[in-house]
Amino acid sequence: MNDLTTTGGVLPPAPSDMTARRKEGQSIAERFMAGVQESFPTISIKGKEWAFKYQGQISRVPDRHLDVVLADASSAIAKVFYIKGYAEGDTNPPDCWSIDGVKPDPSVPHRQSPTCPGCKQNVFGSKITPAGKQAKACQDSRRIAIALPHDLGQNKVGSVMLRVPQSSLRPLREYIAMLNAHGYDPNGCITRMSFEQESAFPKIKFVFHAALTNEQYRAVLELEQHERTKRMLSAPITGAASEELDEESAGEVRSAATHEEAPAVPTPPPVAEPPRRAAAPPPTAAAGCDLPGTRARRAPSAGGSFRDRGRACRS
Repeated sequence: MNDLTTTGGVLPPAPSDMTARRKEGQSIAERFMAGVQESFPTISIKGKEWAFKYQGQISRVPDRHLDVVLADASSAIAKVFYIKGYAEGDTNPPDCWSIDGVKPDPSVPHRQSPTCPGCKQNVFGSKITPAGKQAKACQDSRRIAIALPHDLGQNKVGSVMLRVPQSSLRPLREYIAMLNAHGYDPNGCITRMSFEQESAFPKIKFVFHAALTNEQYRAVLELEQHERTKRMLSAPITGAASEELDEESAGEVRSAATHEEAPAVPTPPPVAEPPRRAAAPPPTAAAGCDLPGTRARRAPSAGGSFRDRGRACRS
């Protein structure tokens, strides 16, 4: 919302004393906005099914993969802890949480420790899963701003938030490291996301699919710098639905989910390897995912349904 509605049509100059106070950091605007959570479109992975969720509307994607552009990511790991554990369908806020992975948010009702690295709930063995695995009672996730290829440069809804759960943090890290080794940033290509079929829980697999055109890449950069994208990646955790949780997988991602040094990234399998910079592939449309020069599918407006989104970027 950048357009200001006025009764006179033109916004008059602000009182000079107010402008001076605002420059001194004495604005009261934040008081009026505090406590009201902004709604962002998200991608759900519950039950190993892709679904777009926005303002109460849910549009499920029946296919097993989803083609996206990884536009930006939060610089820190978010943390969520429930004293009695998380129960399916629980909508209550966590007992303790952190958006930066350094210290609990000031608003948490039951702070477990002054800092996250020193918290007893943040160590493996603080929880045992139903499968008998050692896990962390406090679960980790990373927020990613996703762009859908068919939306780029068309003034559509913009970025969508994906919360990568603890079990998928290492696969994400390995994929980004592989792209980096071949001269790619994640916002310069189309990534195909699917689920590890052998896993009992939603564990995401990331595979290079196609390169972006310069026009698409510039649109991604604009999306990355947009204020709404920045708010999306730093919004407070307000309930169980705020982060993706995985109960069975917490013990498998120790190096990716803690501040410990991670092991060397293994060599990626050839099937997932993108071409080197000198032989970058020409932009090709993924099945059902429109790129410039192909027939565009209808995409919803900012306030519309995500029903067509589920159809527009899958095969």
